[in-house]
Amino acid sequence: CIAAVDLDGNILWRIGRPDVRNFSAESKLPMGVIDINNNGKDEVVVSRNFKIMILEGSTGRVLRSVSTSKYREGGGYVEGPETFFERVLGDQIVFADVRGLGRPRDIIFKDRYNNLWVYTDTLDVLWSYSGKLTHHLYMI
Repeated sequence: CIAAVDLDGNILWRIGRPDVRNFSAESKLPMGVIDINNNGKDEVVVSRNFKIMILEGSTGRVLRSVSTSKYREGGGYVEGPETFFERVLGDQIVFADVRGLGRPRDIIFKDRYNNLWVYTDTLDVLWSYSGKLTHHLYMI
């Protein structure tokens, strides 16, 4: 379940239903908040159900969506695909200015240890990498 909550604890919008069986997360949650389309309003970028989605921050409405990439073998700490699923669930999303636009508008999306993909703000893949990755990506 993904929910936006105001400072008083009121739910503004929600996608999915809360379920106590999903209380524990065994990895990072691939989600971030940024004004990705430069319209002066924050969007939520999230990986859910094998899709990367850009959601309108105020309503949760899907603005853009694309299927995640298919798993591929990498040279990371876990050899081969990291899951039984055909497509990447996702482990982390960070934002960067890969294209030199003057502010972060590109999305770096990674699996657990082997692969990452760089997407534009319109969810087109710029490039990808397979190799050893760490738990967290950091922008410097």
